[in-house]
Amino acid sequence: MNTSKIMSYLLLLAGLALIIISFLYFGKNAEPDARTLNIIISCIIFIFITSDILFPWINLKDKPQRTIGSLGIRWLSISFYVILAVLAMLVMNVFKNFEIKTQILVHVILLVGLFGSLVTVFTVSDKTVEVYNEEQSHRTKLVQMKKSVKDIQLKLEKLSGVPQYITTSLEELQYDIRSISPSNNPEAFEIEDKFLDELTAVDGLLFRTNIDYDMLKLKIDACSRTLRDRKQVYSV
Repeated sequence: MNTSKIMSYLLLLAGLALIIISFLYFGKNAEPDARTLNIIISCIIFIFITSDILFPWINLKDKPQRTIGSLGIRWLSISFYVILAVLAMLVMNVFKNFEIKTQILVHVILLVGLFGSLVTVFTVSDKTVEVYNEEQSHRTKLVQMKKSVKDIQLKLEKLSGVPQYITTSLEELQYDIRSISPSNNPEAFEIEDKFLDELTAVDGLLFRTNIDYDMLKLKIDACSRTLRDRKQVYSV
């Protein structure tokens, strides 16, 4: 356990101890059961408020950043609970004395409402991961397209006498691929598969003893037309 985590735990324990000592000292005349309940609720509030500060949820190594997607809902839920819980303690103990059973019931209802809203937080987090994974799956095909074009370029670099228009055409393919955004449209998947098939045909021409560069150019032009079609397809 690193030093920062040890310090975080110590600060948390110090805060909880201070809350307990304050209630025991200033609440000597309070009804024991109500005082105990208020200590518990105050400690819960303190833990919720300090949790993000002492133990940050955000993990920079988590690529989907699931916690960021639910950060607003979580803090809104916690803030709403804290305000209601504090008001409940003030009303039921300072302005008017409620029976301990009533106080417990009110605080249980508030906690159930809080945990119910936190379920929504986890649902949003899961949805964030789902969207991220979906985007990654769509991006994978584009990465594969770039790699396939790059492989062809590397093969041509090892050959002599390659016409400049061939090299330029492949560079234009790479540029066009970089300008394409991932899409969840099934039509986009079909066009991307078609492009990869056409690149396979281009790659096949490189294994011939005498490369027909005119035919190679025609195949590359077909790839370019397919990319133009792909640029017209957006997410649904």
